[in-house]
Amino acid sequence: LGTGGRSTATTILALATLREMRDSGVAHSERKLLDFTDNRQDASLQAGHFNDFIETTLLRSALCRALSKAGLNGLRHEQLSMMVFSALAMPKEQYLSNPEIRYDALERANRTFRDLLTYRLYVDLRRGWRITAPNLEQIDLLRFEYPSLQELCDCDSAWHRPKGETRERGP
Repeated sequence: LGTGGRSTATTILALATLREMRDSGVAHSERKLLDFTDNRQDASLQAGHFNDFIETTLLRSALCRALSKAGLNGLRHEQLSMMVFSALAMPKEQYLSNPEIRYDALERANRTFRDLLTYRLYVDLRRGWRITAPNLEQIDLLRFEYPSLQELCDCDSAWHRPKGETRERGP
């Protein structure tokens, strides 16, 4: 509790309890957990922490599955949203307000959800404030590589403008 904090410990214990209920055959409708706290502020903090933890865990696990499926070649930026969306395998009822939509409306909604996933992935991957869940690159579980980066770094002409040339400004 001293390192991770009370909210993280409560979240981990709640998840372990729910997982144990699932694994021991407790019916879905019977799986309930009641958490007590001494004030509204702590209840609000815990609810937010739990939701954030679940979202981060779902997103990271989908990214992990997508990367595993991609193999040693990894994923390019343009493949990321589709592969994570596929790995997430979330039922439409969980992310669509109207799961009955079809045709182009369904494709637009899925594209919007994929765009949101991409945004959330990059926000999660930035170096941030999470102490108990640092980004995956910081802890060496993920590595970014940039196409042609070394060639660009080695190309002196890319870093120097000819004398007298100024950079054009846009409107």
